[in-house]
Amino acid sequence: MPEKKKTMTTDAGRPVGDNQNSLTVGPRGPVVFEDFLLFEKMAHFNRERIPERVVHAKGSGAHGHFVCTNPDMAKYTIAKLFSGKGKNTRERPKMVSGTVDRHNHRDENDYYTQPGNLFRLMPKDAQQRLINNIVGSLKETPRRIQELQLQHFYKADPAYGAGVAKGLGIDISKITALEEKLVPAD
Repeated sequence: MPEKKKTMTTDAGRPVGDNQNSLTVGPRGPVVFEDFLLFEKMAHFNRERIPERVVHAKGSGAHGHFVCTNPDMAKYTIAKLFSGKGKNTRERPKMVSGTVDRHNHRDENDYYTQPGNLFRLMPKDAQQRLINNIVGSLKETPRRIQELQLQHFYKADPAYGAGVAKGLGIDISKITALEEKLVPAD
């Protein structure tokens, strides 16, 4: 007796004729909202739980012992747990105590202190590489966008803004003068 071919159905039991194509507006247009098969398929995909891909699974963590089985790992890292074959490292569970609170970035009005501090902490050669990368990225953008970005760089650190402005061939004093006109006096 030949085996009966199984028919794919929706969650409601309705047979699915085509599972590989979406309903669109025209041959290259956007997907229409009425494509309930696509939405159902995406809902299943979004809710699919793969345990090894759960990033912040509650109650999980590294504990026990880690044994390095590859003698070549020491060539690729300086981490002590990979220093040699058979190296046995005890992993302790990480405990979190106290109140855990989410940082609300909307509470602060200062967007420039942290990037400015980071820029000042960098060695001079790293600062210059950062400036060169930004200049390379902004070279092809419109002049108005460059000027707006320079205002942000200058607020973070004047040397930062001046370095990017010099790389772009823009006079930073004009940018800072423009900024002073736009900011109302207190």
